[in-house]
Amino acid sequence: MSRLEKHEHFEESYDHLWDYPGPHRDVYDNPPATGWLKDSVAEWFNEMLPNWREHGVGGDGCAIVIELGSWLGKTMRHCLDEHDDNFWIAIDTWQGSPNHQAEPRYAELMPHLYEAFLHINMAHRDSCTPLRCKSLRGLHICHEFDLEPDCIFIDAEHTREAVHDEIMIAKQFFPNAIIIGDDTQVEGVERGARDAAGKLTKCVDFVTVAGAFIIA
Repeated sequence: MSRLEKHEHFEESYDHLWDYPGPHRDVYDNPPATGWLKDSVAEWFNEMLPNWREHGVGGDGCAIVIELGSWLGKTMRHCLDEHDDNFWIAIDTWQGSPNHQAEPRYAELMPHLYEAFLHINMAHRDSCTPLRCKSLRGLHICHEFDLEPDCIFIDAEHTREAVHDEIMIAKQFFPNAIIIGDDTQVEGVERGARDAAGKLTKCVDFVTVAGAFIIA
């Protein structure tokens, strides 16, 4: 099967995850925070997506991105709004971090975070596949379907161990994909990226203005 045929098979297998009862709470339409996306990261994706579409893993006119940590999908919406013929795999537990769970403003949202994600992003159902699981399990599922992503975008748990393990598994399963990570101002993210890059004998570039790292 071609890369796009593999992805189509994957999408069909998980399309049922978009089925949910529908918005029966105001929190779906008016969540306290719909996500975070730095202007610099948005501009960065705007520059890179066209290049992946033309010169990426498949050279087939589209980009496939696996995102670890999606929250309510603001980064995904930005990228798919700009290029709606790309494909996005959103991997998240939709349980939030301990910090999210402790914040009073998220108290009503947290039990319905996954349903809120589906409701807010329903317009992108044909381009996005949500996987409700932990990051490493999601990467394993994508590997089992023999997917060939252009990019793995890491923005999940911000500990050194988690970032390190996500990079190592991502490069093991998808050696041709570019690894991008956000929030390098968090010590654990920077250390995890450096540790993994060292073991992989890969160069890691830190983009200070974007608070991000890249491992090619």
